[in-house]
Amino acid sequence: MQAEDTQDRALDSRRRLPGGDLFWALAGTGLLCGLVALGEAPGADAWPAAVRLPLAGLRLALGAAFVLVLPGYALTAALYPSRDLGEAGPDRLERVGLSLGLSVAWIPALALLLDRLPWGLRLWPIVLGEAATVLLGLAVAEWRRRGLPARVVTRPRPLRPDERRLALGGALALLGAGLALAWVLLVPAPDTRLTAFYALGPGGQVEGYPDTAIAGRPVALTVGIHSLERDDHVYRVEVWAIDPWAQQMKRVQATGPIPLAPAEQVEWTLTWAMPWPGEDQQVELRLFRDAQADGPLPYRRLRLWLDVTES
Repeated sequence: MQAEDTQDRALDSRRRLPGGDLFWALAGTGLLCGLVALGEAPGADAWPAAVRLPLAGLRLALGAAFVLVLPGYALTAALYPSRDLGEAGPDRLERVGLSLGLSVAWIPALALLLDRLPWGLRLWPIVLGEAATVLLGLAVAEWRRRGLPARVVTRPRPLRPDERRLALGGALALLGAGLALAWVLLVPAPDTRLTAFYALGPGGQVEGYPDTAIAGRPVALTVGIHSLERDDHVYRVEVWAIDPWAQQMKRVQATGPIPLAPAEQVEWTLTWAMPWPGEDQQVELRLFRDAQADGPLPYRRLRLWLDVTES
């Protein structure tokens, strides 16, 4: 009896320590944010492979945990704060299932929430949104744990062999899916860092574009470039008038060079004149980036159709 009381007191004291999982979640969040910041730093792609690959692997592992495991674990801990496994709450296998299921279910909910916010579905909002979910859930769990009784009521039941095999198979399957998902979300490929090339109508709205013109008279349109690249680039814009019926085309305007740093944005009013009349005349706005790298092909295209009349 005395040995059993001593063991219970040891379990009580261990449970009453300041939240160990909350501490490790804080440490992991800081490490993950630091790795993301390093990976997003200008010139990170040029680092030696001996430095870049281990950092990417560690970032991938932490990212998978923060996407597929920790949000559900934090929510489960907030719902069932006791660390004692038994009749009072789900057992070990059920907690694992709840953690994985809630983590997966939280992904679309977080995506919808971020899509409604000004930051959008970008890398940093996703990282901080997942981290905030984990830290908030564990903080609530720790607060609720402090109000639990001191005695340990039940002890965990060991898993049966079939439960171990089921848990291992599910963990391996979810690990593979998590690594793929974390790679897509947290280690974007270089070609996903795109430049936004857009046109606006009157009042800066994505509507009200000109649909008629007079041959030889100026046509005005607000265009913009927003660089989402890693490095500095130089852009230029060309306007081409295309007659699909006569199968002729002509460059009617060119603007540039336009140097932009990462995250820099520029808007201006672009004017040109249609060289000939005709219905359904096509206007193609072509964006070129670093002509030597892109060659003759435009980096982005915008198209308008105009009915052009005689002057």
